[in-house]
Amino acid sequence: MLSALKTKNLDSRLAEALPWVLLEQPELDCQWLMSAAKVSDLQNKLGFLTNVARRLAEKLGKNETAMLLSARSQPWSDLVWYEKKLYVTIL
Repeated sequence: MLSALKTKNLDSRLAEALPWVLLEQPELDCQWLMSAAKVSDLQNKLGFLTNVARRLAEKLGKNETAMLLSARSQPWSDLVWYEKKLYVTIL
């Protein structure tokens, strides 16, 4: 997942598959994935994919998966808010 997010010119078929991976693999270690994404400055891309997967789950009627993905995307929202506040404080 992270290797794909790092790739500049990712094949469109692979890019389209990324939300599916999050949708169909709920056993992924979300905490590790979030930490590794942050280290590589990929947190926004991963958060975007998580939201795409959540919307897809809702559309497919996979309500439990949608709720799980929604819970996983919450830390991204908190992180973006914190980074914006920190940036404004520094200025």
